[in-house]
Amino acid sequence: MLRNQRAYQFIYDWTKNRCAAAVGAWGGRMVGRAAVGLLGCLKKEQMSENALLQAAEAAKKCYLRPAADTDGWQALQPFGQTEVLVSVIVPVHNGEKDLRQCLNSILAQECGSTVEIIAVNDNSTDSSGDILEEYANWGEVRRVELTKETGGSAAKARNAGILQAKGEYLLFVDCDDVLLPGAISALLQKAQQTGADIVQGGWQYLDGDGKFGAAQRFAEHIYEKRTAYDCLDLPGTPWAKLYRRSLFDEIRFPAGYTCFEDAVIHFLIFPAAEKIASISQVVYAWRRNANGITFTSQGTKKAVQAYWIVEELLEQHRRIKQPWDELFYRNLTLQLSNYCYVCVAGLTEEEKQGVFACCCLLYQKNAGDYEAKHAPFAVRTAHRALMTSEYGLWKLQGKWFPLIA
Repeated sequence: MLRNQRAYQFIYDWTKNRCAAAVGAWGGRMVGRAAVGLLGCLKKEQMSENALLQAAEAAKKCYLRPAADTDGWQALQPFGQTEVLVSVIVPVHNGEKDLRQCLNSILAQECGSTVEIIAVNDNSTDSSGDILEEYANWGEVRRVELTKETGGSAAKARNAGILQAKGEYLLFVDCDDVLLPGAISALLQKAQQTGADIVQGGWQYLDGDGKFGAAQRFAEHIYEKRTAYDCLDLPGTPWAKLYRRSLFDEIRFPAGYTCFEDAVIHFLIFPAAEKIASISQVVYAWRRNANGITFTSQGTKKAVQAYWIVEELLEQHRRIKQPWDELFYRNLTLQLSNYCYVCVAGLTEEEKQGVFACCCLLYQKNAGDYEAKHAPFAVRTAHRALMTSEYGLWKLQGKWFPLIA
């Protein structure tokens, strides 16, 4: 859906003109297609089979894959009938600066006893633990302590919260962010009215000084079943979404990584949903943190985690036996051709080629004889790059994908 694509939202937020946003987003997509199509006809740098294997082995040594997280695979407890409708899960790691504002914004939601707050303290070394104890003593927050050192992994904390949740629905809120007034009511109402398994709300930037910036708004829309491929226009962030808890019966966030674990939302959670809805209301304020783990990992060897996470998600995909259909291949090309490239764009040319080699081999192993004839232009371009080892085309794909997805 054009109105839910990032280019449309950006132009509309800048111009406040829907016509200009639609024309600009459509025009940008066409320019991107033309550019990639033209440049794709030129001879690009290709890698031989031996070079591909050698480069992949070298890249994997840049950042070793973490050991498997066995704790995260505990079965969810069948709580049955409870008064809790929504479980709000807040991963906390050294969040003393903004934690009170975050918790207060959740407590201010007008939903009564139908909401529970589960704050997971992930080995904080500041006063976050004391703040959580204070709220827990008031009986307003259920506090969960992680005992194993995880280095502030939000994935590990979210998984722990999922296991504790009693609600029919889940909502994730990072400890430095803010839930806007009426957020839970709006998301829950849409879920109950439509039967949606996921409801996406709009979100707004929040800077370190507490000033609100540009907002990303979505059109009211329903994406039904796995054939609604344009659901991938919605962001893959875990926050600003309400999820039916049963989606996580057999799915967990990839733990053991310091960033990029939210790839699980597009890759496994969206395909598990029968129906996804978006609403126009802005429900979430995301605090832009230039010193955060995700920002500081890009352009470093830690960015190779983006590749390792795709490997783990593929293992989860096999274990839970999700279909190997067009939505799966669109997700796979999205992660390997665009997402991985963006993450490693700051590495050296040799290191980027190494990650590309890893992506090629993984794609060829899992895509097999899949042909992207009927997929969007961007997917076909990515498919060609990954199946023919055209490194130059992969770089173009990473650059232009936001315009032509």
